[in-house]
Amino acid sequence: MRWKWWLFSVGFGMIWSVQAQNFDLAEVPFDQFDGTHEIKFAGGLRAPQFNSVDLDLDGREDLLVFDREGGIFVPLIRKADDTFLFDPTYRSIFPEIRSWVLLRDFNNDGIKDIFCSPVQVGLPGVEVYRGVITEGSLSYELVPFPDRDFDILYFPIGNTVTQVFVSIIDLPDIRDVDNDGDLDILAFEPAGSSIYLYRNLAVEQDFSLDTLIYELSDDCYGGVLESGFSQEVTLSEVPGECASFLQHPDDRIAVARHAGSTVLSADLNADALPDVLLGDISYDGLVFLGNTGTPDQAFFTIQDARFPPGNPNPVMMELFVSAFLENVDSDPELEIIVAPNDRFASQSIDHIWVYEDERASFQDLSLSTRNFLVEDMIFPGPWTFPCFFDYNGDGLIDLLIGTGGRSPDGLEVNPHLQLFENRGSKESPSYALADADYLQMAAFNTTSSIFAPSVGDLDGDGDQDLIIGDNIGYLYYIENLAQNDGPVLFGNPVYQAFDIKVGAHARPYIFDVNEDGLGDLVIGEQNFNSFEGSIGSLNYFENIGTVATRIFDPNERAAPNDPVWGRINLKQDGFINNFSSPAIVKSEDEILVLSGTDKGNIQLFSYERGAEIDSFEIVTISLGNIREGFRSAVSLADIDDDQYYELAVGSTRGGLALYNTDLKVGINSSNDDLNLTKEIILFPNPVADVFNISFSNALSFPIQVGIYDVKGRLVDQRKLNSATLNVSDLGSGLYFLDIRSDEFTAALKFVKI
Repeated sequence: MRWKWWLFSVGFGMIWSVQAQNFDLAEVPFDQFDGTHEIKFAGGLRAPQFNSVDLDLDGREDLLVFDREGGIFVPLIRKADDTFLFDPTYRSIFPEIRSWVLLRDFNNDGIKDIFCSPVQVGLPGVEVYRGVITEGSLSYELVPFPDRDFDILYFPIGNTVTQVFVSIIDLPDIRDVDNDGDLDILAFEPAGSSIYLYRNLAVEQDFSLDTLIYELSDDCYGGVLESGFSQEVTLSEVPGECASFLQHPDDRIAVARHAGSTVLSADLNADALPDVLLGDISYDGLVFLGNTGTPDQAFFTIQDARFPPGNPNPVMMELFVSAFLENVDSDPELEIIVAPNDRFASQSIDHIWVYEDERASFQDLSLSTRNFLVEDMIFPGPWTFPCFFDYNGDGLIDLLIGTGGRSPDGLEVNPHLQLFENRGSKESPSYALADADYLQMAAFNTTSSIFAPSVGDLDGDGDQDLIIGDNIGYLYYIENLAQNDGPVLFGNPVYQAFDIKVGAHARPYIFDVNEDGLGDLVIGEQNFNSFEGSIGSLNYFENIGTVATRIFDPNERAAPNDPVWGRINLKQDGFINNFSSPAIVKSEDEILVLSGTDKGNIQLFSYERGAEIDSFEIVTISLGNIREGFRSAVSLADIDDDQYYELAVGSTRGGLALYNTDLKVGINSSNDDLNLTKEIILFPNPVADVFNISFSNALSFPIQVGIYDVKGRLVDQRKLNSATLNVSDLGSGLYFLDIRSDEFTAALKFVKI
């Protein structure tokens, strides 16, 4: 029955001038995640970096989280009770950043400034943005260096200058290391063995603190060298001199450094000297380096590979961790936060640790949580793909999320589907996790590592089937075996369905593109395709079967298929891939195509319904200015019956965001016809000889009917002049009745006994 589709996607009517709603977070309960903090839609955290800053200028420092996976800010507003509220509107304050960010007040004006990786992709350096307050709001402006090639920090070397070096995978520290009132920089040198100290000379040269002028004052800070093989650190035997690898025979051979380190400088043993915590790309902990030098000359003579030393809960986390010193609770003491620094090969279970010390000396640290913040976030795991559908036939729209799953080590493959049931009402949805491994798809973890689901009527039989794309580019097909409009009854998954294989990371969407009553497939993928001089990011596979069959030509270049459907090219500057992820809806006059992207913004295209055009018109390249992280995936539905669509967004960060939209669900001129088909009833069903076809509205005869068996074969076809049908000649079994007239088409199931 085509009417079922329209329950979910009655068209916009392209009423773009209507702005009754904005693109703000939806206020929808999710039982298990409405906890201490109001952050359920914050999107999950993979490689978070933590900074304190007063975002709303209320005198309380909020918590600004930057996730390296996704290149996205997660602004958490501190409320009066010291809990946090996620507010994505503050993202507009900040520049676009890809790798790392630290907020420090370099000019001592009481406003935190930004030190971060440069906007130029792959450039190892430091960019700076000055924090300013304009008309009562916080904003940031780039600190320019007009006489340099890039607007980044430089230091003199010989007769020229070069950039302050920070690898794009490292995390430096920016603090007043020499205690002279201006901010210095600690970062690993290009080869990755020693720590460079870049001293800020603003005070020494009698400049204002608003000046950023650096020198490389120490190319082996504290005298330590990190091994080229492991996290092991070699300590110097003489203050002011650099250690030698010759002290360790394994390091005498010149090797390619396993570059990747994090640095945190702080007085961790209450002796008024800055110590250091090091994270390493090949290590699951933090190395403590104790400073026994002087305020003018750091000298590390103490090394402990398991921080905190002697603690019953030392840091052990897969893999490449970083540490931050911030205030996250109601007391005045700072806490040490430990989290992964790697976007990919890191654990995503119990992966954000907080150590507290009531004495503020860091001598008696206690581990207060291993699950900071993420316990209150919807966070199924890296790679989330939302899909709205009514799984139990109660008229309320439920939510299915495909995911790569959370992992204890970053290597374990744990793909599955999570089902969230809508247990609220039509006007007030409320979700609860009903099944953490829906359809037991986790059993396919040896075949696939991610699942991207789409639900729709693929075979025109009036119920909802399930298609799932995976990371390899294949599809799973799961047929709905239910014989009524109630709960779905999905059969066994069929892998490599229809022999279709697109590029890696298949993201299918079921949609009747040619409006023949059969669901076609529009499939996004990692790359773009080139075909007959055109470039496109979406594959179209037309269903060339009949009611109750699903027949596709797997050759995407064989007409009527199209590997560059709509000539939609989602490739963006600075990003290698496309990672298209479609969602499609129709109005009376137009088809609207949304797609996620590699960068994470959501693009919207349109084309005239019924028109034969090659290229779709672009409506916006950033729908609602929503961006939740890299490789976004979207789903639309009016879940609260307010005639506006809600938008679910997933990404590689692994969470879920749910937004209201100003996209209005329009009234389609064909609704009367569709409501007519909704009320078609076959009785008796099961039937022995003759059944009646009951229509809620008057219908003009004759009508054309076709009867198909479960294999999709046409077994009978006739014209009816009345609302009865004799099927006594049929054998026992399940059949599909295809009804067509000039007014509508419909497909229904019946059982012959």
